[in-house]
Amino acid sequence: VYIIDEVHMLSLGAFNALLKTLEEPPPHAIFILATTESYKVPATVGSRCQKFEFRRIPVADIVARLQGVCVHEGIAAETAALELVARQATGAMRDAESLLDQLIAAGSAATGGQTTVTLAQAQALLGAALNQTVQGLTDALAVSDSAQGLRLIQTAVDAGADPRQLARQVVDYLRQLLLIRLGNGALVDATSEVRAIMAQQA
Repeated sequence: VYIIDEVHMLSLGAFNALLKTLEEPPPHAIFILATTESYKVPATVGSRCQKFEFRRIPVADIVARLQGVCVHEGIAAETAALELVARQATGAMRDAESLLDQLIAAGSAATGGQTTVTLAQAQALLGAALNQTVQGLTDALAVSDSAQGLRLIQTAVDAGADPRQLARQVVDYLRQLLLIRLGNGALVDATSEVRAIMAQQA
């Protein structure tokens, strides 16, 4: 099995060479071409491949996986903390596991080997403030207060927030508000407190 990651980065010459192999692949070989920008793969190559679109993993599935990791590692973790981790990962299991590792390491360093992950720790490390920023930005959008919106973004970035992650969370939050507005609130995965705020904003 040969995995070519970010295949869209190949040069035209490399694609031409690969095309020859894809046209008459050896029976013992399987090629997996992975990319986040499939539109950049030449049609001559794409037409000779089976295409599989991967979707973001639901929060519940990520939480279940993280709980399994915690049980295996002998770590006690609050479900609410794992849910926060899963939401911050925005559908990426690798990111969720990395965030959990950070939480465990930070908790262990702070307490000399503590093996418990709490919601308070998760909020402190992962930035519950970022969620508040997203809600604040939504409020600013609702009243067309550009100055307040820019202030919130600047404050978040100055505090160390990743602008790309912030942007993803804003888009995801607005999508959830749209679901609530259209009467599909059951599809929104949020705590009762957050749901109340979202209902007002919607």
